[in-house]
Formats: sequence, structure tokens, C-alpha cells
Amino acid sequence: MKDKKQSYSIGEAAKMMNVSVRTLRYYDECGLLKPSGYLKNNHRYYLENDILLLHQIISLKEFGLSLAQIKDQLLKADSIEDVDHYLLKQQKQFEHELIVLKNKASVLKKFRQEMKQMNELNWKLLIEILTMLNNNDHHYWVIKHFDEDVYQSIKDNYVQKEGSVYYSQLQEITDNILTNKKKGYTCEDQVIIDLVMQWWDAMMSFTNNDFSVLQNMNKVSQDPKMKEDPIMKKFKMIEDDIKCVLERMFEKDSEVKND
Repeated sequence: MKDKKQSYSIGEAAKMMNVSVRTLRYYDECGLLKPSGYLKNNHRYYLENDILLLHQIISLKEFGLSLAQIKDQLLKADSIEDVDHYLLKQQKQFEHELIVLKNKASVLKKFRQEMKQMNELNWKLLIEILTMLNNNDHHYWVIKHFDEDVYQSIKDNYVQKEGSVYYSQLQEITDNILTNKKKGYTCEDQVIIDLVMQWWDAMMSFTNNDFSVLQNMNKVSQDPKMKEDPIMKKFKMIEDDIKCVLERMFEKDSEVKND
């Protein structure tokens, strides 16, 4: 076994530390790890201190540090505090990257779940879903229940008709219906009937009287995520009252037409 005074050729040093000869030549050229000297044939040779420094460089690279960081910061640090300062920065960078990767994994998982529930591959709608997921819009799961044309109509109306105003209005009506239901009123009572009609008028105004939207909403109401979304959960709680009032309204309209 070679003692500490023994020199190592570039090939021996590379094999010992499981790196390539090309890597050691590059470290020499960039000033990161110079050999202890050169033989008459210009071949590099390394001593134990060089091997130790190479081991140090390889170990620091395992922490994701760049060669420039290792050369300009870590190898020049002469105290535990200095080394810890640079390593702490790298640790925080890893923690940030871990959060980003977890978020990406979560988005990808939800995206796959939505895609597998669609009847056919529709990249236009899938891109809409992905955009909503990336924007942390919790209503991403609604899209798959709409045909492309219906969804585009809803999207256009939202922009053209200040959809947020309609959305707030529907939320307010929904809350009022729930408040009155707690007081014991049912779909047989005028107060609930009036509120449902307000909800219906707002919905018809927003959708330009497009009944296909309401047909698709029935699919939405059956989605398990209805139980997770606070807004949709409220709608689910008044869904039967809306159906009750509207069915009677349509029956009366039908009777009038038949007369």
C-alpha cells in the first residue's frame, strides 16, 4: 500500500475517486484542483493532500453546489461558521425546490385524475384544467363536465358580462335560501320560491338562456368533489329546492300552453 509521500498518476487518482481522467484535467484547467506537480513527460502527479481535496470537492458536489461555488466560496472558507453559512444557503435552496416539486407533483396528480374521468381526449379543455390548477383555482374539476362549446360559452360570458358580479349574486342568493331553510321554510313557501326565481333569472341572464348549461350542471352536482368545495357544497344543499320550484314552474307553463 502506498504511503503518504507516494504520488499518484492522474489515472490512479481518477480510479481511486471514481472520476474520469477528463474531469481531473478540467479541474486543473479551471484552477479548482491543481496537481502537486508535473513529471518530465508533462504527466500530472497527485499527493495525498490533492486526493483529500478531490474528495472534498466530490462531497460538496453531492450537495448540489456548482464548481464555481466550491472554488470561490467553500474552498476559501477557513472557519466552520463560513462553511455552515454556504451550506445553510444550499439547504434552504433544496427546501424551496422540494416545495416546488411537491406542488408540481400535486398538480400532475390532479391533472391525471381529471383527464382519466373525461369521455374523450380533449386538449383544449385539458389545457384549461391545467391553467386553473396552476393558478390554484379550486374549480378546475368542473370543466370536465362541460362540452367544449358550452364551456367556451360560459367562459366568454364570464368575461363579457362581468361574471364575478353574477357569481357573487348567486352566492348571496344561495346564502339567503340556506338562511331561510334554517328558519323552517321550504320550497312550498313564497320566500323560497322568490329566491329560487332570483337565482334562475340570474343564471338565465348569465347563460343567455342556454339550457345546456343547466343540463351540464346536473353532472357537476353528482361529482364527489361537490362535498369538498365550500361553494358547490352550498349549492348541493339547495339543489332540491331549486328543482322543486322550477319543476312546478315548468308544469304551470306547460299547462298554460296546453290550454
